Amino acid sequence: MKNQNLLIAIAISIAIAGCSSRFAYYNDPYKPPTASSKPAPKRASFDIEDDRGEKDVLVLLALSGGGSRAAYFSGAVMLRLQTVFPDLDLLQEVDVISAVSGGSLPAAYYAISRDPSVRLRGAPPPALRKHPNLRYDAATRSLSSSGALTQAKWDALRGDFTDPHDQRQFERLMTQQGVKSNRIWDAPTVQHLMGRNYVRRWIGNWFWPDNILLYWLTAYDRSDIMAQTFADNLYDVRYSGGDLTFGDINPERPYLILNATNATEAVDENDPKFGSVFTFTDEDFRERANSDIGSYSIARGVTTSSAFPVVLNYMTLGNHREDPNNLEHRKRYLHLFDGGNADNLGLTSLKRIMLDTQMHDPNRYRKIVVILVDAFVRSKGVDRDQADGRCPLFCYLLDMNAVDAVDSLLEVNRENVLQDFRGRMNVDKDCEKGNLPEAICRHIDAGKIADEVELKTFFYHVKFDDSQHKERIDKIPTHFRMTHDRDGQSNAVHLDAAAKELINEQNECLNRIRRIVNKEETAAEARSDVRYCTWSDPGTPPIPNHRAGPHP
Repeated sequence: MKNQNLLIAIAISIAIAGCSSRFAYYNDPYKPPTASSKPAPKRASFDIEDDRGEKDVLVLLALSGGGSRAAYFSGAVMLRLQTVFPDLDLLQEVDVISAVSGGSLPAAYYAISRDPSVRLRGAPPPALRKHPNLRYDAATRSLSSSGALTQAKWDALRGDFTDPHDQRQFERLMTQQGVKSNRIWDAPTVQHLMGRNYVRRWIGNWFWPDNILLYWLTAYDRSDIMAQTFADNLYDVRYSGGDLTFGDINPERPYLILNATNATEAVDENDPKFGSVFTFTDEDFRERANSDIGSYSIARGVTTSSAFPVVLNYMTLGNHREDPNNLEHRKRYLHLFDGGNADNLGLTSLKRIMLDTQMHDPNRYRKIVVILVDAFVRSKGVDRDQADGRCPLFCYLLDMNAVDAVDSLLEVNRENVLQDFRGRMNVDKDCEKGNLPEAICRHIDAGKIADEVELKTFFYHVKFDDSQHKERIDKIPTHFRMTHDRDGQSNAVHLDAAAKELINEQNECLNRIRRIVNKEETAAEARSDVRYCTWSDPGTPPIPNHRAGPHP
């Protein structure tokens, strides 16, 4: 009997090993919609519709990398943007979120989640206040739903509104009832999820019997296990389990761009360049892999954006493009890893949007607002008073000195990316790297478009350097777990304090954005060439713009 069981186990192992290439990738070939099929709505795309906030203001949000430090801080800033002004939800004005590595966690979670309530300007009509499935909180002016309404009842109640803003808010609430995800976006939930120890959960998942078998006998690797860890904790339908895809993004959310780095050898000119930005968007999936972004797991996109070398493996996509030079019809692949190596700020993809010729109809956008949430801290190296340079437990498994080496290189790359948004945009540089599509690089007026974009862009840089909590925050390492300070207090406390300190009503950068959105800019502001803004505490001198004098 024992020999029979052994033979069965060997047969299963051989069968799995024979299918190893199948476990290397999970993306499906692209199938064009037919006359009878309805194209899936795409919120992971560069093709933007003006369906959020003020129509003639393009608001772009970039969330940087930085492990759980970036994930928690980005989530905290997003929550503050919702409530910093009593009469304006700035997060609702955001049209596109471009995120990298740690910043991709809250970005993707916001994309798939739903709002438990919406904020109104005034009291709702009497019919809504009396409705058994609706609840209005006068103190917060928030309207919530305790159950789905039929389309007929929805239409009838919608017609009772006289304020267009409140009517749109009611529509947002009702539209989200049909979202596949049952995960909620609110402060307690976001703080809890962004502060979880994902390293511990990931290592625990290594020891599931099926993961052990797949890991050693197939192409299934550490990144695949991390992707399932993220899916189970963040990006699935709670309780029932099904993993969420890019096609499941809430249509009331901003367009989502998750950024990774291409690590595939470029054999010919049609291949994406090694080290270039690869985005989890409809455009890059179709053009570079002839693949369908709508059916691809969001958790895998987040993991790829966060696949830091040494800790995680490459994430692999099947390349389904037809290659006339591939006479043997061998299977091709795309190998990707952490987006921070190409651009740890997420700004390059926003540049791709800003330089898109379709965006530059003079009547389309009066102003472009870019908000960068930057969780960067300078690498300090190993404590000079510490004899053993290894961190507890994890550094006994992997040589984390490589992380410090990579971080030092990323600092230089970060400054180069920031320079484009502080001063003149450099189109040629990103074209050489393969970060921008040919339609932009070969456009005869690319330089002129860059000049026009610069004139109407307002760039707000949220960074730890402006916080009184900088000294404590600088000690938070780049891990996917929330660490504690030397006093045993969770570092989430310091990140929350920094978000509250920086995102408040006295912040003149935010007030300038508020005036832009509300069409309240002064004539002098509209004419000003000052476009780089940072926040300093009242009483400290303003940080000067290197190019145009003091910031607003």
